[in-house]
Amino acid sequence: MAQATEIVAHVLRPERRGPEDEIIAFIINTDSILYVSVVLGAMRAGLVPYPMSPRNSPAAVCAMMKATGCRRIIYHSYTTDLVTQVTAMMAAQGVDLQLDDLPSYSTVFPTQPAHSNLYPTRQVGPDHIAMYLHSSGSTGTPKSIPFTEKRIWQWHGSYADNHINFIPASRLRGIRYGGMGLPTFHTFGFFVHVFYPAVSSYPIAVYAPQDPRPPIVSDAQSVFEVAKLTGCTGLYSIPSFIEAWARSQEIIDYLKTLKILVYGGGPLSQSTGLKLVQAGVKLLCGYGGTEFGSPVKVWDESPSAHPTSEVDPALRQYIQFSKTTTLRWEPQDDGTYEFVILENSGYELAIHNVPGEKAYATSDLFEPHPTREGLWRLVGRRDDVLVLSTGEKIVPIPQESHISSSGIVKGCIMFGRERELPGIIVEPSTPFDLEDEAALMNFKNSLWPRVEEANADAPTFARIFQEMVIITDPKKPLPRAAKGTVIRNQAISVYDEEIQRLYGAIATGTGMRDITRPMTWKEEDLMPWLLEQATFINGGKITDIETSLLEQGFDSLSATLLRNRIVASMRTSDDPLATQASSSISQSVLFQHPTIRELASFLASSVFSSLPHSRGHIASSASVDEVRDLISLHCSEMPQSVPAVPVLEGEGAVVLLTGATGNIGSHILASLLHDSRTLRVYVLLRSSNNGLERLRSTLSERGLPVTPQDEARLTVLVGDTTKENWGLDHSTYEQILSSVTHIVHNAWTVDFNLPLRSFHSHIAGVRALVDMCARSRRTIKIIFTSSISVASKWEGSKGAVPESVIDDPEIAIVSGYSASKYVAEQVLCAAVANGVQATTVRMGQACGSTATGSWDTTEWFPIMVKSSVALESLPDMPGNVDWVPLDVIGQVYTDWVFSKDPLPPLVNFVHPKRTPWTVILQGLEEGLAGHIPLVPLSKWVEQVEALSTSATAQDMDRIPAIKLVTFFRDMASQRDDGSGEGMLYATSLLGSSSSTIRALAPLTQAHAAMWMKHWKSNGFIPS
Repeated sequence: MAQATEIVAHVLRPERRGPEDEIIAFIINTDSILYVSVVLGAMRAGLVPYPMSPRNSPAAVCAMMKATGCRRIIYHSYTTDLVTQVTAMMAAQGVDLQLDDLPSYSTVFPTQPAHSNLYPTRQVGPDHIAMYLHSSGSTGTPKSIPFTEKRIWQWHGSYADNHINFIPASRLRGIRYGGMGLPTFHTFGFFVHVFYPAVSSYPIAVYAPQDPRPPIVSDAQSVFEVAKLTGCTGLYSIPSFIEAWARSQEIIDYLKTLKILVYGGGPLSQSTGLKLVQAGVKLLCGYGGTEFGSPVKVWDESPSAHPTSEVDPALRQYIQFSKTTTLRWEPQDDGTYEFVILENSGYELAIHNVPGEKAYATSDLFEPHPTREGLWRLVGRRDDVLVLSTGEKIVPIPQESHISSSGIVKGCIMFGRERELPGIIVEPSTPFDLEDEAALMNFKNSLWPRVEEANADAPTFARIFQEMVIITDPKKPLPRAAKGTVIRNQAISVYDEEIQRLYGAIATGTGMRDITRPMTWKEEDLMPWLLEQATFINGGKITDIETSLLEQGFDSLSATLLRNRIVASMRTSDDPLATQASSSISQSVLFQHPTIRELASFLASSVFSSLPHSRGHIASSASVDEVRDLISLHCSEMPQSVPAVPVLEGEGAVVLLTGATGNIGSHILASLLHDSRTLRVYVLLRSSNNGLERLRSTLSERGLPVTPQDEARLTVLVGDTTKENWGLDHSTYEQILSSVTHIVHNAWTVDFNLPLRSFHSHIAGVRALVDMCARSRRTIKIIFTSSISVASKWEGSKGAVPESVIDDPEIAIVSGYSASKYVAEQVLCAAVANGVQATTVRMGQACGSTATGSWDTTEWFPIMVKSSVALESLPDMPGNVDWVPLDVIGQVYTDWVFSKDPLPPLVNFVHPKRTPWTVILQGLEEGLAGHIPLVPLSKWVEQVEALSTSATAQDMDRIPAIKLVTFFRDMASQRDDGSGEGMLYATSLLGSSSSTIRALAPLTQAHAAMWMKHWKSNGFIPS
């Protein structure tokens, strides 16, 4: 090798003529031995080599050359096309390049010993740039990373350091590594091919040179064969090779004989990793970056030990970081942390990207081991995270890795940013013509079990539905980086048209050819089919055909998906009656017929009856008789409160809170935890999926940080107030019963499409709380969040809506939601009469926090503002607003919990000091930095309606008001008939019960401007 580099130096720079430190790009495709020789020979010649991947695009190569001032390329016949395009592009920019042929293998390694003069050398300092390498480019244009002499020695030294200990520990174990599958131009490959043997004096195995034939194309099988042939006892590999090896028992048996199998450059599916580890393979996840090295500890301390985490196979997916490095973990509010590495006296970084610090933010996301401090698992990248339009965050790597580990899949990539549900693009291992229906169906059927496995471990909102799978066209393969990973943004760009078309089909209920159909359209055949579809959509959680799907976990998105499946099945049915009936299935069909039995009955009658079908109008949400029957049912045999032990002043409060993940609930929780008088808060959640992490994420996203000291007083329980003992085990229930001082009941399904019967279990839950408080030997106070919608039909001529129960149920019946809150108010009123301490809070419109401006973008007003920006017109709604900021609401509830005085039985929670709409408009315009024309609300709604008739998925993203067009139409009609000018509400009891309310100032222009700032900061409204 010494002689080879001497020869190369003479060839590339005879007699050391020309400038020192000339940067020279190597765009070559040759075997590892020749590649290493020419790169090291260039260094010996006083040149600065820059190995570049021949897989880079011409534009990427040009960008890297311009960034470094490189004007010379070494290439050979296998890369002529790329270099020709680069030369032309640079010439068009006025830059001429020097092109030189790669020295041949016979020149560098002559058969006869070559006699050459010793090549002259020179001394260089530690900051001298010795070479460049580039990043993978998986997230954009590859970055040029300089390697100084100091950094190269640092890399050499760090791997010999006891805190990282890779090289000396490997040498002690006598490991011969194989690096066949790694390209030398990649940092991982350069380390294996150059740094490891240079520092350890131990050989590595590579492919034999094939000159003059092209080099061997690396694949899983050839790497395995060469590793066996050369007696490797350790291997470096990329995940895709390991996925392939895991499908062969012969190869697994060989891998078990290795002392270590290291993978890096991308994620390995968890199922494959566990399979290999449980089989006895000593698997280790390597981690590092061209910008910052590899700061991980590989081996345990004892020379006889296996790689880290030998005791527990499940720990092998975790990484330890070296004590040599200085680290920082930036929380991402979803249980993951971004890894940030800081420079210190012993660890230099090539690039700094943190303002004001010598630090590098990697964008790599890790999650800590739940119990073992210092162990971290790589789960994805910040730029991989998909933020849905609902605000939920998906880290797609685990699902992508699992699906890609299938033998029929070459690669896949998830999409769905700013959409309601995600999808996935899948590239088959064996391409086929997408026009071949049989081949397409066969592939999808074979793929689907793998997708279901990936869904099983994913959060509900991250599940992939059959409708949301795109199979790649052989003419458009997924773009890949040099290390073989799919480049996400480029892939999504390449398939943008297909993605838009898919979301359009979902919006209209078309394009679902793969959905199975019921045997017939009779009720008895529809019920099992609907149960199967609903169960799949809801992640296997639908169990009862008599209970509302909405009470079993369905939401508006689930309802839309089920409705679309129904319509698609009808449209493609062989029964002409079903095809004809498909046009009559309204968007609200599931809200009108919320149980499987009711839905099956309706669909059967739609197909076989000539009766007119529902065409979009919501069926009667409730009747006066139904409301009165429910009041009678839940107020009958109301228990008399037993004499209870009062809570002593200064004793503190123990609060049970429901609905803590909602807008209002999260602010109540934060306010309670920030008050030192709160002894404990029990939060009751209906889902067991990472409850504490969901709460942390919810609080953080809304600018409500909670300290570890605060969190120590928080207990998350999984239960349901609609079930006996709230669904808790007996001991937990009794513990709460004996310690809780207050119940803040804030959980309620907010959906104005649902009929009253969908809220029956909610109402029963209120009665259950009353019974529990009445029986308790300790005074428990109930604070129940109702809604001003119970007074929707209040006649303004009667004056302000009073802070007392309204006798006439007709006033509340505008939706099932408002009617259900009315019934709950009546139940609590009866409870108060029997000695239970309860306060009903008729909640008005909550608005953005005064501290952060945070206002949930799924609510009607943010949706109106975003749509107005796109429409370039704002609706004028003369009058006043009585909205209350969310942080104020949280503080008022805390006032009530710690009130020394008895609370009133009922309050209207609206802002006592109303603000003119014109003030809000001025704040919005300030936030928009420009004037947007005002139009009457009715005209604005007409604009939205005109677009809704032929809206694309992109239209609905830009103008989300299309999805709420019925709501806005009703709002406009109320203003037209004079009923929407602004109801007046009595607030004297509200003010007397809370010092926060008494001190509350009106909303101002600055508040509205702050809302705009928040929506811009999270990308909801374009800057």
